[in-house]
Amino acid sequence: MPVEQFTDEELKNRLPEILETWPLYRILAYDGADSVVVVPEEISLFCSSCKRDTSWQTYVLGQTHQAGVHFENIQM
Repeated sequence: MPVEQFTDEELKNRLPEILETWPLYRILAYDGADSVVVVPEEISLFCSSCKRDTSWQTYVLGQTHQAGVHFENIQM
């Protein structure tokens, strides 16, 4: 799996697009952006049933650090 390089600002700008458009189980492997540890607080998703954009709030249930890697347990 290729590992992308991001600055903090690049990752903050890219995360909403990734969460809103990528398939559910696709993995983003990245390095850099050391100060970004939480996903955006709100994202927008298109609802195919009601045919409109919907807003979703995210929150972190728990955090685990392992071998210098940060994992988040996220619910929407």
